[in-house]
Amino acid sequence: MKKVSVQVPKEPGLSFQLGYEDEYYYDTIYRVTDQKLAPNINVYIINDGDDYLDFQGGSEEVGEENYHFGLKIPKGLLLDLGQSEILGSVDWDVGYDPDSESSYEVIYFLSKKRRYVGSLWLTFELTNFCASPLYDKPEAIIYLIYGKLVHDKDGNSLEGNNPESKLVTISDLTGKSNIPLHVGFVGSNTILNDGSTNNSLTLRITNTNSPNSFHPNLRFSDESEFSVSFETGEEGEKPYALAKEESVKGIQITERTSNWMVQANTNTLEWQIKPQRSGTELAPGEYIEVTLGNIVSNHPTGNANLYLRYHGIPDYRDGQFAVPIEKTPLKIRENVEIYAKSDILMSSPESVDTLSLQPYIQKEEEGTYTRAGIRLNDDIEIGTEEYEGELQIISSHIN
Repeated sequence: MKKVSVQVPKEPGLSFQLGYEDEYYYDTIYRVTDQKLAPNINVYIINDGDDYLDFQGGSEEVGEENYHFGLKIPKGLLLDLGQSEILGSVDWDVGYDPDSESSYEVIYFLSKKRRYVGSLWLTFELTNFCASPLYDKPEAIIYLIYGKLVHDKDGNSLEGNNPESKLVTISDLTGKSNIPLHVGFVGSNTILNDGSTNNSLTLRITNTNSPNSFHPNLRFSDESEFSVSFETGEEGEKPYALAKEESVKGIQITERTSNWMVQANTNTLEWQIKPQRSGTELAPGEYIEVTLGNIVSNHPTGNANLYLRYHGIPDYRDGQFAVPIEKTPLKIRENVEIYAKSDILMSSPESVDTLSLQPYIQKEEEGTYTRAGIRLNDDIEIGTEEYEGELQIISSHIN
């Protein structure tokens, strides 16, 4: 029986990202002591559904009862949120409710005119949006909530729908922003998404400084750490996720490099990579390497991001790398072509539902090859019936 793939429609909804101009990582908010010195931050709003959303026009003043969407933020995280404004936009207003008795405060966004939001991103540049120096936690969770003025294509309001959450890094606005690190996978970044295979990947974090630079070694303190996390969610709602939350909890990350240790936190679905002792250094070309094991996914084919946040590295601002993991039903990275001066033998059954390519070589003694070719399942065989001599194998990489 052939496997049939069913595309599940995406639920209507929004997601968001925070980012600074000219920064290569997202979802970081800087601490500053003087709000006027805070760099402007961009808020990116993305329609995650398959259809457009109807932002009905707001004729009244923006506020708790009149908005399209809002960012719900833990109290104490930000300096005076009421001072935040949208820069250079006459079609949108932002508002703030200072009298909220909740443990959160909300900044509300209101479009002054009706608009239909499709797959394009909405971008807002906010001024005076920064973390308080009194907020001493390295991370915080921010939520996107819906107002009554956002409707799906059928006219249903999204008010009360589950909010989108985002874990953001809280970082000091000191130090250099471009850290000399390369983060990537050793070998392949591919996993099988058949729902049963226990996949394994090797992640490497390398110091890319030149040995001739002024301070070539990266130094680490007691505060220094890397945090590994993944996109999670149901396959129908988040096809771009790596796997469901329960599957991600089962991932095992182990260190392969001395002087470093891995600590798992299943409550936040994060793994911390920390130096064994303060004063650990990474010389140019040296790297930290960890193995990611027991990765099981049945999510649609495509990329899913691994996020590597770094915090507390002396002389550098906190930040994040996003590294893609490729989900695929076939884990083939090489195309093998076999040439032999012989007639080709091929036998085939009447019908074959699935094919698995299995290059093979059989030999009787050292240097004498008797058969060579490619086997497709157990029934189709392309290769040589008899061949004595040198076998030429040419391999070319497939992107």
